[in-house]
Amino acid sequence: MHDRPIHDTRTRFYVRLLTKDQSGVIGFVGTCFGDHDVSLESVVQTNRQNDSVEIAVVTHDVQEGKFRQALDRLRSNDSVESIASVIRVL
Repeated sequence: MHDRPIHDTRTRFYVRLLTKDQSGVIGFVGTCFGDHDVSLESVVQTNRQNDSVEIAVVTHDVQEGKFRQALDRLRSNDSVESIASVIRVL
């Protein structure tokens, strides 16, 4: 058995984002993941509170390094308030 660097590992992920409740945010999230070759299985917006919403994303199998690059880009956008949860899905 060969050890593989973590950034080369492929798995699915669940991500919970807290974002501003404004037009274009879900589109930005989808584009951001797509630009890093992260295919999305589902995207659901829930729990509107004040001017914020929760967006839950589940990916298809993806290379961890590409997934982490997409998260870095999400963090750099003003409409993303926080990445509240990241869980590997087996």
